[in-house]
Amino acid sequence: MRYFCTSFDINYLSRGLALHRSLAAHAGGFELLVLCLDDATTTALRDRALPHVHLLPLAELTGRYPALAAARTDRTALEFYFTCTPWLLQHGLARIPAGELLTHLDADVCFFSSPEPVFAEIGTASIAISPRRWPAALRDLARYGGFNTGWVSLRHDPNGQACAADWAARCAAWCFNVLEPDRHTDQKYLDAWTTRFPGTVSLTHPGANVAPWNLTDAALTSGKKGLRVHQQPLIFYHFHGLLHLGRQLYEAGLEKYDAVLTPVLRDHLYLPYVRQLATVDAPAESPEILPAPPETTAAGPDLPRRLHHLQVAELERARRLAAIEQFRTTATRDVEEARESVLEARAAIKRRSEEIQELRQEIEQLKVRLTETYELLRRSAVDGAERLKSIQFYEGKLKTAYADLERNVAYLKTLEAEIAAHVKVGADRDAIIADLGAQLARQAAAPAPLTPENFRAELAPYARHLRRVVVAKFHPNLLPHILWLTALGVHVQIYDSPPEFAEGRQGLAHFWRESLWEWLAQIDSLFNEKAYLAANPDVGAAVAQGGLASGWDHYLMFGEREGRARARVEHQAREEQRLDAHAPRRARRHEHRRRGPQRAREGRQRDHHAPEACEHREGGPERRAARHAEGVGVTQRVA
Repeated sequence: MRYFCTSFDINYLSRGLALHRSLAAHAGGFELLVLCLDDATTTALRDRALPHVHLLPLAELTGRYPALAAARTDRTALEFYFTCTPWLLQHGLARIPAGELLTHLDADVCFFSSPEPVFAEIGTASIAISPRRWPAALRDLARYGGFNTGWVSLRHDPNGQACAADWAARCAAWCFNVLEPDRHTDQKYLDAWTTRFPGTVSLTHPGANVAPWNLTDAALTSGKKGLRVHQQPLIFYHFHGLLHLGRQLYEAGLEKYDAVLTPVLRDHLYLPYVRQLATVDAPAESPEILPAPPETTAAGPDLPRRLHHLQVAELERARRLAAIEQFRTTATRDVEEARESVLEARAAIKRRSEEIQELRQEIEQLKVRLTETYELLRRSAVDGAERLKSIQFYEGKLKTAYADLERNVAYLKTLEAEIAAHVKVGADRDAIIADLGAQLARQAAAPAPLTPENFRAELAPYARHLRRVVVAKFHPNLLPHILWLTALGVHVQIYDSPPEFAEGRQGLAHFWRESLWEWLAQIDSLFNEKAYLAANPDVGAAVAQGGLASGWDHYLMFGEREGRARARVEHQAREEQRLDAHAPRRARRHEHRRRGPQRAREGRQRDHHAPEACEHREGGPERRAARHAEGVGVTQRVA
């Protein structure tokens, strides 16, 4: 299936019908998309219902592409028709299967043999265009462009679609019948395609797009195999310049290109074509083509009729030329006025744009000032709120401190007993630490060679059960093992680390500057797990969800440095219950304060210098054993 497109108005209806008949005779399976440039053409083609023809009214195309509709306002009708060519290709490409070629044909093209040799030459290329092939005598006309839009093939692929979009945009911006160095109507844009779109095919078949401008070098002959050009079949001829003088009289229009209407051209090319046109233009008479052949110029019976035709044609031609000249004068004046109006409008738009830009800059400056003012006010409000919050916080702390002071004085004696128990636990912990130090010393004295492979092989069976690993002293050779453990999701604590590691970003591997022994000395064996979780609900939620092993782990990793309370809320409630149960002890406390102000002041001093003892004593004897067991557990985990 071959896909073609063309465009014409009612004046070229007969030529468009001749193009369709030639395609039906020589192109095989095909579809033809016709852009109807006026309503009369749409009506005429719709009434004929030609096979394999799809109609596209001009209003539909301009309604779909606003840029094309806007271009109609600043150019003549003919220039606008030129502008429509690339937009028709762009519109048609989206409606054919991907990978297929869409070929634009001028309406005055007629096929005389199959176009398959041209498609074979195109092959898989995305773009193919037809050169004019100017003869040597007409080289000065090359300034109008080296290619003709009589045949333009674009493939439905990214390269072909990009070419169509680029051509359409350029023609919408400028498409006038004015010669400039790099543009003229819609055709001179094609000169740059071979460089702007690599792979563009310039057709070389001598029988493709034969036209009056290259006819002098065509060597057209006629024989049993039909019309041939340089021994190759004539595929299609471009009847450019053919003029209908009136009724059934036509002029070939070859003289402007120094071509001669030979008998072969007259009898085998032009007359068969104009006979097809006559079926639409003037079906009642036999068509004639000018200039007449030399042998018919002698006087004869047919001369009066031909002279009559010529006189009628000349009168019609003069009338049309006068109308064309008048239209050209009016159109030129209108175009100049329109261009002046456009220039004035553009200048006004430019001035307005500059004013708008200045206003926008002022608005932006005002926005910046308002933003700065708002930010200043917001910071002031936040600062005031923070100060009020800080005052309220310290007020609450003072109230709590006064309440704690009264309770702490009453329990100083009980603290002495608990401190003794703590000393014993510390001694046990020191013994364990000493034993661990001896083990480490023995291991350091006789280190066994341990390769990364042996280390991981020995640790692999237990790695899935590990939650935390402690490295007593940092060594660069341990970094691969640390990374391997963190990749398994194990928390690794590395002590005695260099400052650049301890101060960097922390993850599952936590580097500490202090040594293992300094860390062990900071362990608080009286840590209250339940009270810590109650005082820090976010930690309790993380432990419940499995994100942390225990509150103790959180306190060692983060809580101590964050200044989190270890055991306050639960102790206060428990001690208040104990106070209610032991009213006599309150009396003794009152007596103690009455009898010895000096002893009370000494108690306050001792409480000031030992706040941790006051906090940790509130657990009672039943928690002391649990804390001792927990401290032993921590020591075992470290080991």
